[in-house]
Amino acid sequence: MPAYNACTTPDSQTNSGFDACVSSLSLADNVCKMTNRGKGRIKLRATHTDVNVIGEIRGIEDICESQTLALMLSLRVTTDDCGAPPPSSCTLVDLVDYKVGECQVVNGTCKIVTTIDTRIPNLILEARKTHIELLGCGYVRTTGTALPTRTFSCGLLVP
Repeated sequence: MPAYNACTTPDSQTNSGFDACVSSLSLADNVCKMTNRGKGRIKLRATHTDVNVIGEIRGIEDICESQTLALMLSLRVTTDDCGAPPPSSCTLVDLVDYKVGECQVVNGTCKIVTTIDTRIPNLILEARKTHIELLGCGYVRTTGTALPTRTFSCGLLVP
């Protein structure tokens, strides 16, 4: 889904009572957008020693053709690989907006196929338990003008 800038100074409320911004409502990226039929997915699949990552966005507007998008993941990792033998469990410092891959928009599509170990070597070790919490994900445009914080975010569009 498109990424929106945060509402930091509410100037309105929803009919159900939530604080909201009307005057400062804006997309984080005014260059790259999805068409009305645009959609995306991110799939994470654990193996014994790695996590396969597939990210795909379809239906990106023509103006974004040839732009490069980076898939960013925010993770909280807890592992049993800390301390002297016998190892104990610990939680790592959060990995925030960690780039796990890039793709170029071609024919309105951008697809990334990679693994966590490719981008973060030794995070997942064989014979060790690793718990990975997904705190957030999205795509950042890394080429072109007016580079935003985030172009697309993981989320849901509820009809």
